[in-house]
Amino acid sequence: MIRLRQKDIERLAIITDDSVDYLTKLVSMSLIDHNYAVDQLIKYSYKKLKLRV
Repeated sequence: MIRLRQKDIERLAIITDDSVDYLTKLVSMSLIDHNYAVDQLIKYSYKKLKLRV
């Protein structure tokens, strides 16, 4: 199983416009699909890199 780091949760908070504390609670209760969250983080990073070029 994939574990989200604090840095990942902070980025996910930026993407979803939620608070870090709220997302941290959801992650600790295993209410977030980690694979989907990682997919969203990858897409977000890709879009950021694509805008730089």
